Amino acid sequence: MKVRAVLLSFLLSACATGGEGDVPAAGGGSGSLGGSGGGTATGGTAGSGGGSGGLAGSSGSGGLSGSGGLGGSAGAAGAGGATACSTTTTCQAPTDLGSMSGDSGSDTQQIQGTESEWFRIRVTEDNHSVIGHALQLSASVDVPADADIDVYAYVNVDQDASPCGLSPYAKADAGGIGANETLDVKWGDGLTGSGNDDSRDVLLQVVHKGGACSTAWSINLVANP
Repeated sequence: MKVRAVLLSFLLSACATGGEGDVPAAGGGSGSLGGSGGGTATGGTAGSGGGSGGLAGSSGSGGLSGSGGLGGSAGAAGAGGATACSTTTTCQAPTDLGSMSGDSGSDTQQIQGTESEWFRIRVTEDNHSVIGHALQLSASVDVPADADIDVYAYVNVDQDASPCGLSPYAKADAGGIGANETLDVKWGDGLTGSGNDDSRDVLLQVVHKGGACSTAWSINLVANP
């Protein structure tokens, strides 16, 4: 009997210990619920993703446009050069002064004007002897005391054609204000006659370079001086 009592006591003790072991098993179940909680945490991460999307929307708004730069100030205009007196005639349409013999007699002519002018003179060859005689024309310019007048002569010595567009054949531009000017034009035969007609058109360009444009000038022409 005493032995049975001991065995019974042992079995009861063992059963009591096994019951206490069931409690941790329940605790294991709680751990499973904790896993579900982890799933909820994943949902929270998705919510954060939505927040990031919201930031992207803010970035999409247009930035402020930049204000235009100030325009540069205009540069100062350059000082203009001296204005020459105007002219109503041109190299292509000069005032016609008729003709003068360049190798016979001593034709003279005086021209007057204001401002700048172009003139044309037909200088003819009239001496056809075997002894050469060049054609000549001289011009004396009377310049007012308060003006500067220059004269340029143009001749096409190579052919009987307009010298318009050629360089000046002779110049009278050495003086300044109030200085009279002279020029001489000579072409054609040498020591002997060439046998060709050396008659030519002579263009005279009068340039009113200084002084009042209304100031009058005069030019004395002498052919075969």
